[in-house]
Amino acid sequence: EIMPSLVGSEMCIRDRYMHTCLIWFYKEPKRFTGGDLTFTQSKQTVECKHNRMILFPSYYMHEVVNINMKKNHTNKGLGRYCLTHFYNKK
Repeated sequence: EIMPSLVGSEMCIRDRYMHTCLIWFYKEPKRFTGGDLTFTQSKQTVECKHNRMILFPSYYMHEVVNINMKKNHTNKGLGRYCLTHFYNKK
């Protein structure tokens, strides 16, 4: 199933999915700052580390810290990549 776009909408992931799984990747050494995951209600932050996976209930409100990178590293595939899985209630 293709997930509808979340841009400009208030669709709640928690209504459709039970768990969210994130896996972070980047080329080492890390050439950017930011990209950490923050759970907004508890104010807990999970550091973005290469090959790290985190699984959490989809109803947890969260956001990602902005990524900053030196100009000479941009457009070279040296940023943060995140593979995202949503696990259905069924």
